[in-house]
Amino acid sequence: MAERDGFVGLFRTLSGRGPVLDAPAEAAGDVEEPLVDITDLELVDTGSTLLLRMTLAEDVPEQVDNGTIRYRLFPSFGEYNCWIELRVNATGREPLMWDCGPEPRSLGHRVRGSTIELFVSKTLLHGADNVQWSADALWWGRE
Repeated sequence: MAERDGFVGLFRTLSGRGPVLDAPAEAAGDVEEPLVDITDLELVDTGSTLLLRMTLAEDVPEQVDNGTIRYRLFPSFGEYNCWIELRVNATGREPLMWDCGPEPRSLGHRVRGSTIELFVSKTLLHGADNVQWSADALWWGRE
């Protein structure tokens, strides 16, 4: 079934298997702090979702003693400029935070070792033919 036609269906979305749509070569791993050193990025079409896979030089921490690490994705489509982020601070990993267009909003994440996967439902794109995106990892307020 086509996903834009309003039918309800069952999709295999969490496998991460599908065509890699974009994998920037600039993610070379050249940052001094390994917890925010992005070594690989991929944007993957998994069927009903888009998946951004971000790999870091070290495992994503459960918490950090000072400041907040923000792992962020910035998709843009149509009139929407969005942000989605996973935060890690002294209290641990915070739930996924986001601001992105109108309903329906279906987002998720998974952390496995040094890899963060951010999932964005294609229904959020409202039929947009192209999506621009960027990603970063920052450590705010670190002493």
